[in-house]
Amino acid sequence: MLEMYQRALADSEARFYNLVDKTADGVMVVSSEGVILYVNPAAESLLCRPADKLIGTWFGRPLASGETVEIELRPHPRPSFGKRGGTSSPSAPNYRIAEMRVVEIVWDRQPAYLATLRDVTERKEAVRRRDEFLAMLAHELRNPLAPILSAVHFMRQRGLPTAELEESRAVIERQSQHLVRLMDDLLDLSRVTHGKIDLRQQPIDVRTLLADAVRASRNLIEARTLQLTTDVPTEALWVEADPTRMTQVIVNLLNNATKYTPPGGRIEATLHSNDSEVILSVKDTGVGISEADKTSIFDLFAQLHVSLERTEGGLGIGLTLAQRIVELHGGTIEARSEGEGKGSEFIVRLPRRQPPLLPAASPIPPPQEKSFVPRNIFLVEDNDDNREMLRKLLLAWGHRVEGVGDGLQALEIMQRGLAEVTLIDLGLPGMDGYELARQVRKLPGGETVRLIAITGYGQPEDRRRALQAGFDLHLVKPVDLYKLEQYLAEMP
Repeated sequence: MLEMYQRALADSEARFYNLVDKTADGVMVVSSEGVILYVNPAAESLLCRPADKLIGTWFGRPLASGETVEIELRPHPRPSFGKRGGTSSPSAPNYRIAEMRVVEIVWDRQPAYLATLRDVTERKEAVRRRDEFLAMLAHELRNPLAPILSAVHFMRQRGLPTAELEESRAVIERQSQHLVRLMDDLLDLSRVTHGKIDLRQQPIDVRTLLADAVRASRNLIEARTLQLTTDVPTEALWVEADPTRMTQVIVNLLNNATKYTPPGGRIEATLHSNDSEVILSVKDTGVGISEADKTSIFDLFAQLHVSLERTEGGLGIGLTLAQRIVELHGGTIEARSEGEGKGSEFIVRLPRRQPPLLPAASPIPPPQEKSFVPRNIFLVEDNDDNREMLRKLLLAWGHRVEGVGDGLQALEIMQRGLAEVTLIDLGLPGMDGYELARQVRKLPGGETVRLIAITGYGQPEDRRRALQAGFDLHLVKPVDLYKLEQYLAEMP
């Protein structure tokens, strides 16, 4: 009987080792004290060490039954384990990233852990490349947008002789702003998807959010000759929300209604509440939603199946982004429609909160009139069109401006004398904007120069790098010209 039991146990162990040795995932057994007891060939490959160099050594980190984490594996003399943090790529060129799952087992009649290691390096690298692609896409699209918007502002500054030119100006501005919104949505979606978006929540009256969104969307709605009505209560409806993100949600819903409503149609935005929720509705008389589309309306890159002559294009990310932002706020969003051609309604529900004990914001005193102060400005931008249009705009504002398109040439000029304000594109030939800023700060009097970065790169890491290099302000292309004008006016 004992012999049969031993034979069955031996057969069972043989099947286990045969199965585990052939699996593509790394398999390790670690004692409760953290000592490696067993590794399969796939684990040896991942850890870049043979079994006889691993068994009997310390695993390198405490384990917990049921945990699933990502760890970096590097070909050090001893493997280094740790939770992957941040967004930067590891410095070692041949690192691997493994998804580790841990379960509790009994090994040689002692409690132990079974850890499986799945190589996810290619998947993580694909995500990183995609995010870099999105950032580069935004950069490449922002660059041509910048001179377009500068030209628009310059035309407005100079005045326009005919109604036709004014109409053309409005089209340029509207379409440029539309492209900017698309890029911002695309990048925001990437941040939301990967949990890299920080909500700055505060008590806010949803009526304020709706009013801000209506102002942002009004030009597009009027261009489509649509009628917009709002119905809001007289009392405040308080929620805990990030004002910028929730306004973005409402703007996306209004723009979506505008996109799918034929000229002459109506859009209704209403607000009401119950004891626990604030409810926002955006309803239109547009093309409606078919039963087939209802199941995928919030899917990424989803587009309604409408005819070519009625579609307004877009990337199909506005509703996806709206849904994810609402969910981050603990709310829900749903789509309703009685069918194609019968309009649609989007309903957002957010948790209602009690009014704050103090006003959410102190009354802002009226701005004091300040006399205009012309500035000496040095502009360093390698895009000829952008440099010329921004130079003309700054001149039209009354400033004195000199501009060049090369980092080394700019430094040579600045060594002979510094301007009061220097606007620097970060992606310069010869010497990039980061290094130019560092060199300027070393020049006599360089610590007092106002350095403003202008760039197509707008990720938080890009802003951090710019500030570390010595910039006072980081502006993303196309530059918010109102913000730039205000900054120059408010300088001491």
